[in-house]
Amino acid sequence: MNIIQETFSFLQSRILPEISGKHKRLFSFGIHALSLHPFVSLNGNARMVVPNRSTAESKIFRLVSNETIATYFPTLINHLHLVDSDDIVNVDFSSFCGFEVLTFAKQTRLGRAIPLYFELLRYPIVDPGSQTLCIISAITRFKKMLGFCPTLVFDRGFELPRLVEALLNATIRFYIRMRKDKHILYQGNDIPLRNLPWYEKDATVTIYGKRLRVVVSEKLSERTDSQGKEESWYILTNDTTFSKKQIIASYYFRFEIEETFKDLKHINRLKTFFPIKKKLTFTILLWFSILTIWIAFLLEGIQQYLFLRITQKKRKKLAVTRFFFESIQQAKNILVQEVFAM
Repeated sequence: MNIIQETFSFLQSRILPEISGKHKRLFSFGIHALSLHPFVSLNGNARMVVPNRSTAESKIFRLVSNETIATYFPTLINHLHLVDSDDIVNVDFSSFCGFEVLTFAKQTRLGRAIPLYFELLRYPIVDPGSQTLCIISAITRFKKMLGFCPTLVFDRGFELPRLVEALLNATIRFYIRMRKDKHILYQGNDIPLRNLPWYEKDATVTIYGKRLRVVVSEKLSERTDSQGKEESWYILTNDTTFSKKQIIASYYFRFEIEETFKDLKHINRLKTFFPIKKKLTFTILLWFSILTIWIAFLLEGIQQYLFLRITQKKRKKLAVTRFFFESIQQAKNILVQEVFAM
């Protein structure tokens, strides 16, 4: 079975049965125009699918103006069994098409995280603390959508007292990387994290008025601080079960979300210099781009490619989304060559 047949079979059996009859044709058009091709422009992508220009442009307008279309994707997450309570989910911001996107993406330990949910913000945010409230509200909606909450991993910048308190109140397990100059109470002394004794790589400290665990990595990170010095990771957590090694590994794979952001921007081509004015338009566009990643990770042929990529440690092999797009294009080229050979 080639990639086009496998993709068609997957869409017919796993995706489209979850779409109501009223929207099935429009949703199918969206998959064909926005999920199976890198983004050029709304009208440009539509014309790749529908030959008549006016019909194509009318259809894409109806697609990105339909609020119901966006509601199908969260329901697909549970239907496709993309995440469960034992998974680890990275949370981070990135800029797309004029929006700041807060994204929740599942770690795969295969080089790319799988986006599960997102919310949009526009800067500047005027009210102090309102961004923190937006993050907390998004986590609440994410948990409600799933019916549970997996472990959440955050980078520096999310070391916020109100966020930590909200996570604790919601009994959500979390790992947050802290800045080394963040002050804590250790054995009654107020010190920055960097002044923890050299032997304290796994300590209980008081921070934000809470007793929490801090794990310090033995290995220096690949990144440097503002003075150009390599630094350890200081990871704050409420996890009392996992070992220090497991927690550090969970933070290490946080960087998969950065690679996913790069793929969405450079392979799906959702770069920041494509300004989109309407929130709903971009929401639908991003969901269909994320659907590309879901399809790629769930197809058997792509899974085999990913397994070889990791087991053979061939880091220079193509990213999963690029491999998917190029496999589809190669399959189309073969069909064209067969036609001309007749």
